[in-house]
Amino acid sequence: MRIFKKNKVLLYESSIPVNKEVIKPSRNCIPKWYKESSKWSGSGVPQIYPVANPTLKLCVPFLEGLTQGYSLVLPCDVLVENKDGKPFMSWRIDTNVINYRERDALAQLPTPEGCHNIHYSWKVWSAFSVPKGYSVLFTHPLNRFDLPFLTMSGVIDGDFVFPDGSNVPFFLKENFEGIIPMGTPVATLIPFKPENWSSEYKEGLLKTGKENQIKTALKLFGWYKSTYWRKKYYE
Repeated sequence: MRIFKKNKVLLYESSIPVNKEVIKPSRNCIPKWYKESSKWSGSGVPQIYPVANPTLKLCVPFLEGLTQGYSLVLPCDVLVENKDGKPFMSWRIDTNVINYRERDALAQLPTPEGCHNIHYSWKVWSAFSVPKGYSVLFTHPLNRFDLPFLTMSGVIDGDFVFPDGSNVPFFLKENFEGIIPMGTPVATLIPFKPENWSSEYKEGLLKTGKENQIKTALKLFGWYKSTYWRKKYYE
């Protein structure tokens, strides 16, 4: 049962008046390939022998990655074409959606494998902020390796209004031509409360981990979800 408390609020405003839904809960951006995937491999029905056959569809931590936080989504279709051996991106609205910057701006950052050695950036089409005392992890959409780009990561502290038009770097994958559709998530925004941490070595954790592995096997699937998992709410 959910205990209702006053929610912390991520505030945002779109710089595109005709499209206000440029930030939305990530649970509303689950990809079609995940929705259509089967819970069981092979025949599509559960089995134990010769091997158990649950798929990624039953992995709660993976789904948590897909649905965590909020998604900044593309406000319009973007066409990617190959012109003279280089990608050329265009769109129809009168807003600078994507920017090109000199490669030197990334200093010595290695180019991700399989990506063009060109420095692009999303010209973010929304201003947003979280309350003082909180921060936002701004990163590539979690578990979305299917997307034709790779967005860089950063952390923004709360009480600061992140301005629209800011540059968020990304790399475009090689050999991609086609349309990146409106509504495609280009970044995940995960609010969190920064706290001081330390790390220390603790004996016995391996033993506890093995015990949990045995308990997991007591059920065909779902032991972690029914025992430890806690639902998160992003509205």
